[in-house]
Amino acid sequence: MPYGYSGGGGTALPTGTMIDFAGFAIPAGWLECNGASLLRASYPTLHAALDFERVATLTNGSAVVTFHTYPAVDTMDLQAGMPVEGDGIPAGTTILSVDYLNQVTLNQNATKTGIKTLSFFPYGAADATHFNLPDARKRVTAGREPGTSNFTAPGQTGGEEGHTLAIEEVPELWLSEAFESGGASAVTGYTGAATSAHNNLQPYLVVRKIVKT
Repeated sequence: MPYGYSGGGGTALPTGTMIDFAGFAIPAGWLECNGASLLRASYPTLHAALDFERVATLTNGSAVVTFHTYPAVDTMDLQAGMPVEGDGIPAGTTILSVDYLNQVTLNQNATKTGIKTLSFFPYGAADATHFNLPDARKRVTAGREPGTSNFTAPGQTGGEEGHTLAIEEVPELWLSEAFESGGASAVTGYTGAATSAHNNLQPYLVVRKIVKT
């Protein structure tokens, strides 16, 4: 039975499906999710599955991009730092900020005015001929929830392996005062935040994360 067959009269898993794989040799038709840069010409179907296009309005000399099909299309899938390409978009352009449901600001000004089809790369792109795989190394995945600050856009990352507590994160403590001979007192209590990080990891099992081409 071919790898990826769903059984029960179903079809093969779609391109772009990411799964856990407990084996050592990655099966044919799959790639490890390690953030590698791939040629678009070599993996056109995977490129089309992972990256997407939006029709937007550009203004020459302005970094503001408006999606004119609002509200049918919004900015929920976009995030700051995401690479952008298209006619009138300089090389190396990324999203600087997501401003409204139908508007983003880029880190460079557009060089043309008009309605253009723009390409967006949630997992990054080294240049105009490559795209990046998701980088799932040392990461767990989380389901998307539009409208939240941390789980809105595909490719969004967060969390940390270790964390150093700031003073405002330390639970409230009671201080005690003990009187000594001669009327002097000794106060004991909190002296400051920790200066080193503590382990912040949940129990885990290491496997390979792979994506179907």
